[in-house]
Amino acid sequence: MNLIHNLLQLISIFSLTSGCVIDPIPCTNLYVCPKVTEITTCGEGGVDGYTTYQLSVEIQPNTNIQNVYAIFGDLHGNDMYWPPVYQMDGPFNSDIGGVSPSIITIYPEGKYDSWITVGIIDGDPHNKLSTIGVDFNEWNTGKSITTSNGAVFLIDPEEILSEKEYVIAQITLPSDELHRMDVNVQGKTLDSTSAWTEVGISFIIHPMVNTINFPNGCSIWFDGCNLCPIINGQLGMCTEKACSFKETPECRLYGYGDLSGH
Repeated sequence: MNLIHNLLQLISIFSLTSGCVIDPIPCTNLYVCPKVTEITTCGEGGVDGYTTYQLSVEIQPNTNIQNVYAIFGDLHGNDMYWPPVYQMDGPFNSDIGGVSPSIITIYPEGKYDSWITVGIIDGDPHNKLSTIGVDFNEWNTGKSITTSNGAVFLIDPEEILSEKEYVIAQITLPSDELHRMDVNVQGKTLDSTSAWTEVGISFIIHPMVNTINFPNGCSIWFDGCNLCPIINGQLGMCTEKACSFKETPECRLYGYGDLSGH
């Protein structure tokens, strides 16, 4: 019953996602806050069955921040985690820095490729980015990335690309699943004599569309990673566990009654 109690608490705090509006992520961080922007239109116009998002960090006002120069995972329990994503086929897919507009002109699907970055989204033509300790080789629809000793970073840590917001990734994800990404961020202070660090920044993306035919009478759905209440035939607010591998989705509870809260 604790499971049901916890799910009902989530329902009472959060409403269902309406249309394709992405709710702001609650943030009490000292330096930067996570932000999600959809690149597709309500899950449409991109890769069939997928939705494309850009993730960014917004610099908090009245902070002593000069820039953001790295996202990373470390050996102190602060992993960097990216879920399985869609990757463009062929030699022009990108792992860091985005995709060149000229390539997108020739291969329009490049607009929906998945990649990680620090502020640069045009393919990094001036080679300002580098990476270490991140295994991109098998990052695809069936494989996630987790690193406890790796980073994507600007080669020049004094580089200032923005005063307010840094894009750190573009990811194309299945539209009907809950997703969580965890990163840590570092940058320079305004006096350039020291670095600031923010750990444990989480991006939570809830399903925007419901394309699942749930079994009749199902009250709690397991999506392969998280548990979600079924409210009026639609997914409610799921739990937020990060999973490296997805299990088989299934109904975990039948006939608990109306979970709408009414």
